[in-house]
Amino acid sequence: MGRYLVLMAVVIAAVAVAAGYIYMSGMLSERTFRGQELTTPLQAYDFTLIDQYGNKVSLSDFRGKVIAVSFVYTHCPDICPRIVLEMAKAYTELEKIGLTDEVVFVLVSVDPERDTPEQFREWSKALNAEEFVYLTGSYEDVSRVWKNYGIYVEKQNMTGGMPSGHGEHTGYIVSHTPVVYLIDRDFKMRIILAGVPPDWSYQDLVNDIELLLG
Repeated sequence: MGRYLVLMAVVIAAVAVAAGYIYMSGMLSERTFRGQELTTPLQAYDFTLIDQYGNKVSLSDFRGKVIAVSFVYTHCPDICPRIVLEMAKAYTELEKIGLTDEVVFVLVSVDPERDTPEQFREWSKALNAEEFVYLTGSYEDVSRVWKNYGIYVEKQNMTGGMPSGHGEHTGYIVSHTPVVYLIDRDFKMRIILAGVPPDWSYQDLVNDIELLLG
């Protein structure tokens, strides 16, 4: 519970800082982290889930790389696609400078009931983000990950379907904490990019990844 409360507090603080950074960024000349830096890096919580190809994958499989971790679901009408699309832009920029072998982007489900490996494969194709690792599993396994990363998740039933403009996304939505964590090569949580673009941008993500890579 202590770890959960600490991460929740840091995420909330990071959201508050984000707006201020957008204003201040134009005044900064020295290159610094644009996300919220943890003053005391935390050991990343390791876990094992199922990827979009049906394989068991542990987060520690990527130790030695910079890992970007976020939380999404495939039936999300707006926020999750925006996060993944911005991450995809960052991946494209990292590819241009030859850094993709040193970085991995991991997306963890907040809706394991509907996010099957097959569903994640189709969703990743639709968003042109097939290079990422999408992880799902049993509710018990996935909810344990949420808890250890301070992710608030709540299913909200939608009587009569989604509000106008959300098309086929009927049944229920999942409210959850929008955040990207950056984990360094030593498997320590270092940076939090909180909120939804434009609270942070793909340039911010690339900047912080490059700094972590040194």
